[in-house]
Amino acid sequence: MKLMIRIPLILGLMGMVLISACKKTDDFKTKLDALPQINNENKYAYLPAYGVGDTMTIVGRLQPKNNLKIQIGKAEASIVSVDSIPYLAGTYPSTSQQMMDRVKIIITQAMGLGRDIPVKITSGGYSINGAGIEIYALGGKGSFSGGLGITDHVQLSDPNNVFLQCINGKGDLYFFDVPSKSLKHISKDGNFETLMTQRQLTGNQFSLQTFVAGGLNPQSTKAWYSVKTATGDAFVEADLQSKTIKVLNQSNGLKAPFEGLIGQVNLAVTAVYPDSKGNVFLGIAGEVPVQHTPVEIGAVAKYSSSDGSLAYLFKTFAALPGMNGVYIEGPNRFASGLRVLPDESTLYVLSTESVRVLGNITSVPSFLVFDLESRLMIKKFNLLPEGPSILPKRYTGPFSNLRINLDVGSTDGGFGYLPLPGQRLQFLLYQFLDGALATGQGGVDISALVGGPKWMVLDFQAERTYQYAPGPADITGYRFEPYYQYGKPASAFKDQLLNYDEQGQVYMTANAKRRIVKTVLK
Repeated sequence: MKLMIRIPLILGLMGMVLISACKKTDDFKTKLDALPQINNENKYAYLPAYGVGDTMTIVGRLQPKNNLKIQIGKAEASIVSVDSIPYLAGTYPSTSQQMMDRVKIIITQAMGLGRDIPVKITSGGYSINGAGIEIYALGGKGSFSGGLGITDHVQLSDPNNVFLQCINGKGDLYFFDVPSKSLKHISKDGNFETLMTQRQLTGNQFSLQTFVAGGLNPQSTKAWYSVKTATGDAFVEADLQSKTIKVLNQSNGLKAPFEGLIGQVNLAVTAVYPDSKGNVFLGIAGEVPVQHTPVEIGAVAKYSSSDGSLAYLFKTFAALPGMNGVYIEGPNRFASGLRVLPDESTLYVLSTESVRVLGNITSVPSFLVFDLESRLMIKKFNLLPEGPSILPKRYTGPFSNLRINLDVGSTDGGFGYLPLPGQRLQFLLYQFLDGALATGQGGVDISALVGGPKWMVLDFQAERTYQYAPGPADITGYRFEPYYQYGKPASAFKDQLLNYDEQGQVYMTANAKRRIVKTVLK
């Protein structure tokens, strides 16, 4: 009898326990359902970095009708858009169609700048932390607060004129004037001055056939230049104050010996980069192996005026046998241009490298930074393109976050790459952006759809890009060659970014070297 009484009692207690457990389970499920959740799948995850003013999109079960709040860093974000999108949950064949919330907010400077800015989402009194993000200012060192346009500076007499290297930050321009065969200076205010006549440039020591390249020291007191003569190549030093020259080297063909005293080697100089200490960094011609086709840059050498020595620092695959130096090319990477800022001991190599992108081998722009003295590579950055049918808008911010469609051998995507102090290169992005990949409209300029054209800066120290000026650059009436588009062949005359002045305005050639223009505030 006692056993029969105990059995119902035990069963009752078990039922109460089960009911309590079920209630706790239901309460836990209710709480779980109320928790906001972020979808971190690649297709839906928010980006790791945003600029001030960018729109950040968060996708997941965010419970927007349950007092949703989003805290980014130091500030609560203003929610500007809320909607729902379909989502296929599970894995095949056990899948189900669900809806997810999509919330958009605007990134502000009040949230803070820098890396690992916390992301906190609160809904229904419950909070979760998302992955931290980086927030960066759109501008940087030297940036303007207003937009930039372009205006005529001076007209050029001949597109064959050769500009000498002199990035001194004062707006000075120096060039060899082909019609008069003289060296001229254009001041910041647009006045012309003849520095040396043809007779002074030759000193009656050789016959000047072609002016190849030249450069001035930052003090603008001396110039070094390379010319073709009736008998070969000559490399010359000129004193711009006394108007006298010194022929440092005369060569008849590029062959050994390559290193030693400047007067005892063979030279074919194609680029000249003087510093303020009497050193002159030189681009040396080369040739493609087997075919023996000449190329503009085969190696980089250093001439020291203090002891008259010439030594090789770097070389490409086009360097001649016997030329020393560190290779600036690799098995899948080929250089297409050099930029030098001698007083910072910096060499920039603009190249193209074959890499795997989304499973396919493709060629992408590759930027390398070398120290001229130690010959060590101090930075390398491969710039990935945007995916098919996606507008390439990700051009500001950390290098790892960029997606830019450009070819360093053409000026349509990026023009200039002017070296600035602090390991920076300035360029004009998207003067022409072909719509073939993004919209399927081949030959149609879609730069306006991504905010272009735009003055940008590659900052290698900070490993980011920033906008030199807000908004699109007004380049109406001007183009910068060479680039090709349907119905427009590329010009043989290469435009250049030449210098900048104390106010940060930039000077350049335009319209296939027919004129010199400069930026102005709009």
